[in-house]
Amino acid sequence: MMRYLVWVGAGYALSALPLAVAYRVADVAGAVAFLCWRRGRANMLANYAVVMPAASERRRRTVARRSLQNYCRYLVDFMRLPATPEGAMALVEDGGGAYENLSAAMSPGRGVVVVCMHFGNWDLGAGATAARSFEAAAIAERFGDVRLDSMVFGARERLGLRIFPFGDSLLPVVRHLRDGGLLAILLDRPAPADGVSVTFFGRQTTVPAGPARLTLRTGCGLAVAAFPRRHPGAPAVEVLASFGLETSGSDEETLTQAVMTAHEQYIRRWPDQWYMFRRMWPEEAQR
Repeated sequence: MMRYLVWVGAGYALSALPLAVAYRVADVAGAVAFLCWRRGRANMLANYAVVMPAASERRRRTVARRSLQNYCRYLVDFMRLPATPEGAMALVEDGGGAYENLSAAMSPGRGVVVVCMHFGNWDLGAGATAARSFEAAAIAERFGDVRLDSMVFGARERLGLRIFPFGDSLLPVVRHLRDGGLLAILLDRPAPADGVSVTFFGRQTTVPAGPARLTLRTGCGLAVAAFPRRHPGAPAVEVLASFGLETSGSDEETLTQAVMTAHEQYIRRWPDQWYMFRRMWPEEAQR
């Protein structure tokens, strides 16, 4: 109840403000969170010690603080999402032909699993993808409040996305892929007991096997995508993607490792647009 009311109140307030002012509010909120949220700050600094091993402690603290500020800006953008897929498409730049490559990777009866991370603005990117006539869907986690779920899922559905709540039956997801649809999944989340061990930035960690498992089960394609912010003062993003992941003859470990390796380049280039507030690596792997 309280989370829903806070979200609604913040949404109304931030939507009413000029964008530049709303971003300044987000920056202040992110800076305060970095100072006050001891556990989150410690987790982020531990993560950036792996991602940026040659950087000074001061540099890593700056990047961690900016990550929280950028995440707060992402929340502002989410609360002000365009009302239509076409509105999202206008804010996404595709200078590298990612959508053409995506079209080439899809065919009737063979969809594509697109693996993203909590990076940049994945909602805006997914909406722009749906606007280009792709049958796009996403797996999304619930928030524990039916009204909040309805509001957040509804915002994504208005962008043309079909939402499959995390934890529900996988049969509709499998059917969607076998019908030639696109499915977006965020991978950098706590791994279940049956997760896959991978090397990420040179250290061992465990991530969910879901994307690889769906790829192997349905025979669909597999790609990675990232949507970094193009300018700090605007919600616009660019789309970056990799479609060269070989799926034939592969297993869950091989596919998941390929996905994680592909995402390293984006995080290394824009470390402050990666929103990872839990420890990505177990403590023993960071020693």
